[in-house]
Amino acid sequence: MVILKKLNLLTRAFFKNLLPQNFSLEDKINKVSIGYYVENQDIIERLENHINKRIVVYAQCKFQKKTSFIPPNNRKNESITFYYHNVKGNIYDENQILLIDD
Repeated sequence: MVILKKLNLLTRAFFKNLLPQNFSLEDKINKVSIGYYVENQDIIERLENHINKRIVVYAQCKFQKKTSFIPPNNRKNESITFYYHNVKGNIYDENQILLIDD
């Protein structure tokens, strides 16, 4: 289960960024950034009313890349570096999404 954070317009398609809930309580340095590619306009319209609400997505996802980030207030202390693990998936059909909060 994830929280739908936003929908972004890309070239002739949409991408939604999802924030996972409690991915890793012990390791707060590693973050997972999950994104799904959506082209179907009917799905996009359904999702527009579910920003900041819980949904369940069924899709095959693939790891894309690992990105490091040093917070601006800690630039001098480079021992504090966050790592974002970017994971991407595709949504082709409305049956791949279950809207939890109505």
